[in-house]
Amino acid sequence: MKPRSLIFAAMAVALLISPLGAQEAGLKIGVVNIQRVFTEYVGVVEMQDKLEEDLKPDKAEIEKLMDETEKMIQDMRNDRMIEPGSFAWFDQDQKIQRNKFLMKTLRTDFNKLLDERRTVVFKAFYADFCLAIEQYAKNNQYDLIISVTDKELKGENSFDVLNEITLKTLHYYSPTLDRTDQIIAVMNRLYEQKKQGGN
Repeated sequence: MKPRSLIFAAMAVALLISPLGAQEAGLKIGVVNIQRVFTEYVGVVEMQDKLEEDLKPDKAEIEKLMDETEKMIQDMRNDRMIEPGSFAWFDQDQKIQRNKFLMKTLRTDFNKLLDERRTVVFKAFYADFCLAIEQYAKNNQYDLIISVTDKELKGENSFDVLNEITLKTLHYYSPTLDRTDQIIAVMNRLYEQKKQGGN
């Protein structure tokens, strides 16, 4: 390939990966804050509310067992009739250890179930998100719609902060390109249609 051809090829790649360059080339582009979409999309709000409601009995069972175990520990400490090393002390301690083991098992099962159900919610959200993006883009003749995240770093430790920084691929865009409100509106409309249709 000749040097001039290499230059033109490099310019074409730059236009494709640069939103401003793409717009100058005549492409219609938009950006969507996916974090805002996730928190404001009615479908996710309702799915997460249902998830929390469904898991209430499991959570209540764990909390009840925690309270019972804590009470047993306090009673054993405060009961002067139960001397450390006595038969009564060992008997009570065994009951406490059984409760702790049961709590650990219940927590493990709860966290596994919670993760499974959240995975379903996240996948459903992303499917709805992609459908809305595609519909909005086609109806409004968009060539490119890019997901962005909040500019503010929300990590609470160095690893999370660094991870946020390295995952950010778009550091500036004109506010006129933001189509977050429009995408949320499309998603909410499609979700209501799906509910009414019984799907």
